[in-house]
Amino acid sequence: MFTTPTAGARRWRLWANAVSLACAMVWPVPSSAQGIAAGNVSGQVKSVDGLGISGVIVTAESQALQGTRTATTSSAGDYIIPVLPTGDYTVTFTAAGFQAATELVRVAVAQPVALSIVLAVAPMTQSVTVNATNADDFRQTLTLSQSYKSGLVERLPLDRTLTGTVLLAPGVQATGPAGRLVVSGAVSYDSLFLIDGVVANDNQTGQPYSLFIEDAIQETAIATAGVSAEYGRFTGGVVNAITKSGGNAFSGSLRSTFTNDDWSALTPFPHDSRVDQTVPTYEATFGGPLVKDRLWFFGAARHADVKNAATTFLTNIPYVAENDENRYEGKITYTAASSQMFKAALTQIDLAQGNRSSGSFLDLASLSDRTNPQRLLSGNYTGVVSPRFFVEAQVSQRSFALVGSGAKTTDLLGGTILLDRQASNARYHAPSSCGVCTNEQRDNFDASGKGTYFLSTSGTGSHDITTGGEIYNDRRVDNEFPSASNFQIFGTSIIAQSDAIYPVFNSDGTTFIRWSPIFTPTQGTNFRTYSGFANDLWRLNDRLTVNAGVRYDRHGGTDSVGHHVVGDSSLSPRLAASWRIPGADAWTLNASAARYVGDMLVTVADSSSAGGRAATFDYAYLGPAVNVNPSDPLMTQTQAIQTVFNWFNANGGTNRLTRGAPTVPGLTTVLSPDLGAPSVVEGTVGVARGFANRGSVRLDGVYRTFGNFYSDRVDLSTGSVSNSIGQLFDLDVLGNSSALERRFRGVIAQASYRLSDRIDLAGNYSLSETYGNYDGEAFPAGAEANASAQLYPEYTDARWNRPVGDLSIDQRHRFRGWTVYRVPVPDRIGTFSVSILEGVESGTPYGATGLVDTRPFVANPGYVNPPASENYYFTARDAFRTQAVSHTDLSLNLAHTTSTVARTEWFIRGTVLNVFNQQGISNAAAVDQSVLTSSNSSRFQSFNPFTTNPVQGVNWDFGPSFGRPTTRLAYQLPRTLSFSVGVKF
Repeated sequence: MFTTPTAGARRWRLWANAVSLACAMVWPVPSSAQGIAAGNVSGQVKSVDGLGISGVIVTAESQALQGTRTATTSSAGDYIIPVLPTGDYTVTFTAAGFQAATELVRVAVAQPVALSIVLAVAPMTQSVTVNATNADDFRQTLTLSQSYKSGLVERLPLDRTLTGTVLLAPGVQATGPAGRLVVSGAVSYDSLFLIDGVVANDNQTGQPYSLFIEDAIQETAIATAGVSAEYGRFTGGVVNAITKSGGNAFSGSLRSTFTNDDWSALTPFPHDSRVDQTVPTYEATFGGPLVKDRLWFFGAARHADVKNAATTFLTNIPYVAENDENRYEGKITYTAASSQMFKAALTQIDLAQGNRSSGSFLDLASLSDRTNPQRLLSGNYTGVVSPRFFVEAQVSQRSFALVGSGAKTTDLLGGTILLDRQASNARYHAPSSCGVCTNEQRDNFDASGKGTYFLSTSGTGSHDITTGGEIYNDRRVDNEFPSASNFQIFGTSIIAQSDAIYPVFNSDGTTFIRWSPIFTPTQGTNFRTYSGFANDLWRLNDRLTVNAGVRYDRHGGTDSVGHHVVGDSSLSPRLAASWRIPGADAWTLNASAARYVGDMLVTVADSSSAGGRAATFDYAYLGPAVNVNPSDPLMTQTQAIQTVFNWFNANGGTNRLTRGAPTVPGLTTVLSPDLGAPSVVEGTVGVARGFANRGSVRLDGVYRTFGNFYSDRVDLSTGSVSNSIGQLFDLDVLGNSSALERRFRGVIAQASYRLSDRIDLAGNYSLSETYGNYDGEAFPAGAEANASAQLYPEYTDARWNRPVGDLSIDQRHRFRGWTVYRVPVPDRIGTFSVSILEGVESGTPYGATGLVDTRPFVANPGYVNPPASENYYFTARDAFRTQAVSHTDLSLNLAHTTSTVARTEWFIRGTVLNVFNQQGISNAAAVDQSVLTSSNSSRFQSFNPFTTNPVQGVNWDFGPSFGRPTTRLAYQLPRTLSFSVGVKF
């Protein structure tokens, strides 16, 4: 008999497993490091005659490091200083008989730094040579990536969020559903987001949680191609943000950032409005030594109660949405010896949301309130076992709940959702989900580690040979109520009068009733990924570096009724090389080839289970017409619902013929035995040039082919199943398909240059195309396992059902360029900088898609319930695009330092986004795309899609508002002002 362990027992077992894994990391066994953000400095020390020098003492010092780290070069002159926290380092080289040398280098997030030097024979009077290497030199990074320090993010006109920082990087776009982040053509749910190496992805959408306090962020790195085998469970990119850890001196900050919805300009949307309320966001940080060079602490807190004006979809009823949030963070860093470091951190977030919305809705009754408590606990260890062998390990646990989300009554009249089919199924009357049933829980647990051996050879360079492994658990508890009453009514249309909405229910088949019961409550899911990798970073010489690796991932777990499901495994080989061209030292060639395998999503892997999942039964409404004549007295929503259910219950209720094929979780869907995660094959080639220590420029070409898509399949081979009373249903087999197409090709250009001591220039440009016939995701659910090529194939045709074209996330051109100018002002005033950021983005595509009923034109080959409708592209997939938009953003930063008691910096920061209030429609998801056909309007004639080209005005037409904005969110961000004041000490 299956029994569910208590939450405490599960937590104890997981932490015990994590401790066991961390202890095992002292041996070079397969373990993973994708959650670990330490870097290293390595290279070769030579004499002027080109020979390696042995016995050189290499010392690294940094404010980010407790104490110092030292290494001694091998007989070939090779050295490595491993497991270094992110920061700026002074590296000193000393050897008897040679002149000492010092280099200033930056160790970015989880990046190796190559630092090779030539030591001259010491003269009678020994001197020290100091070279400042360019911290922004991205020429020889094997990964196509960018890293942004908090100081730059502070100076630039950004909102200082993780999303705002990530969007600085090339290859990243905010074109996913509801503006979600996409990387290098991947679906928005399949990138990896890490905070201090801890997974911050939402279990459903894959987007990052706000697990940070802005002033606590130290640096953010974004990798978009050429990613090492140490990272997995993604097909997009990897984002890794690092928070501060304290130091040998006490330091901290207090900040208040002021925003006001009314300070923003209005968009051209006719019903745009603002709330005139100044909202402060308070932030505080404090850290320092408990024991210098041994024990540091760091803490941070944040409070904001934000209110924004918004309007409903199409009906444009104004309302105010509220997010009242408190965030807390604490971290301890302890070094037992100069080579053994431990970190422990706790983050707590409490969020209360008022008038929360989701998707397209028409009235205020669709809004709801909820709270979202969240907690993150992590522990990290890095250690040097010997001068040639070092280890890293990390464990983390995140808990996140959605409390009270949805309608507050399960009553049939109060909890039934109404939808308008002529307005793209926009809903009204009640919130989605059930706020008085069970709360949703989205958790994860991660344990990872790696061991690295440094091998120095004479004549064939050095090797950083790393093996690692990871155990990642994705856990979710959710009863997915589509509505609190388990019923939805898809009406023909609506009549809107002022703030009142009257449903129109026809009895000609254009209105139908959906029953979505949950027959089996969830027991909670627990899906695991076991990973291992081996990687060799081979520095053959000062000119050629090669990174070769392979990653192994195995997915498995238990679904929401406790059954073990999914058992696929995959290999992901990676290869990258960087070559500095002889005779042209400033030039570097880079190339990589890789395969990435995404995560196994809970929403897909649990889709064959009945636990917590709603069945779907659709019934045609053939009862009395409701509100079809606007001149007659109109029924209210409650009266209309009562009329529908009076007829429905009097005519068999749910025991009647369905409209189309029902879905019954645990019955009508089964998982394919070889269900696996999606994957992508990638190739890159690029060239880069450096300009002494002033800057760099790099140009890369990236090509990706995606495959192994999540796909439902219903055909003559899948057969049928019956329920306990003998009703037959077509069987849906959920697996993978590479028959569909999704590709990405792009050219990425990036540059940075210090024009003078006062002026820094930087920017990037992405020219790319994402095309195919598989978008693969939808709002708000995330992954969409519906490949229509395999669903009732006799009833579809690729020509009109899945044409190839630019996909919905495609954004052909994207530019970001910025300058930071440090204005000369008298010392008594302080420092003053002006930053300007220019952004340009081309539009995103959409087509005219409607529903057609193909059943009258197909001889049923033996299905129980053929599909009632299929998507039909009446235009090309990418026939329309939103406008190209541009914006100029400005930031002013004034700081004044006092030293009366202690060094204190007072600052004022002001930002203006979209200074010139440039206006354009940039969000295709907020543009009306409704299409009228015989399936939702009796005005149009049906047609045979296999033999007939439909005629606009006869068989179909654009909806009355097609192409028009539905909310102010369709427009680019209007001119927006904010400012902050504070103190740093």
